[in-house]
Amino acid sequence: MNTLTLTADEKKVYLTLPESLREGWQILDETQTSYETLEALEMRIEISPLRRHPLLQEYLKRFEKGESVEKLPLPDLSQEDMGEFFFSIGARGMTELMKSVLGNVKTDDDIRLLSSIGEMRHKLLETNASISYV
Repeated sequence: MNTLTLTADEKKVYLTLPESLREGWQILDETQTSYETLEALEMRIEISPLRRHPLLQEYLKRFEKGESVEKLPLPDLSQEDMGEFFFSIGARGMTELMKSVLGNVKTDDDIRLLSSIGEMRHKLLETNASISYV
């Protein structure tokens, strides 16, 4: 069975999706809460080779203002750069992306994207917990 790692709020939205899209997926509860501080994200972006990428800069600007980034698109990056992008925006940014994808789910590919982002976020939250961001 395929798995989706979702927060309680994400799970509520997911359960409103048509059964045809939810079929074959098991939900794992995301219980980690070790989200990055704004300072940690700023440092990550500063050392990132993508630091000059306009979309990454837009994510940071919105984080600094406390604004949502859920309407921002995923950048068109290589697989390697995408990993760097996700690390740079952190679990906070990935949570915003999850909101965006959840609000626009139309296909099984969208559910698979949710699964991938949720899995990456969970691993990053576990890493964050081990280095005491909170």
